[in-house]
Amino acid sequence: MVCGFAAAEHCCRPAGSDVVDRLMVAGVCFGCPVAISIMYTLFGLVQINNRVSSWDLEALPSDWREQRRQWDRLHRFRVILLGAALISLVTSTVLEHSGQAVLPLGLTPRPSHTLAKDCE
Repeated sequence: MVCGFAAAEHCCRPAGSDVVDRLMVAGVCFGCPVAISIMYTLFGLVQINNRVSSWDLEALPSDWREQRRQWDRLHRFRVILLGAALISLVTSTVLEHSGQAVLPLGLTPRPSHTLAKDCE
């Protein structure tokens, strides 16, 4: 969704800013999953890690297996988020070097000569 907003902003930029637009969209599409992953780690995984660090190894809580499974589920989701961020970064880099626009949802950059007319 954020990528869509960044792409929509692209239409009324001055001529010559296509590179900036593409980098902005790529940065948003890469940065959002990373930011979500960091927040997810701090409020999910770290909380479980703090609980586990206070356990006595001789007397584990009765639900330690469930807590381990919960940590594994949360970790898998975090890895998927980071994988999506990496795929977004690699895709944007490849498309940038091939000369294609990095815009989601099938959007393509508009010719720069029409930008000034549309923004008036």
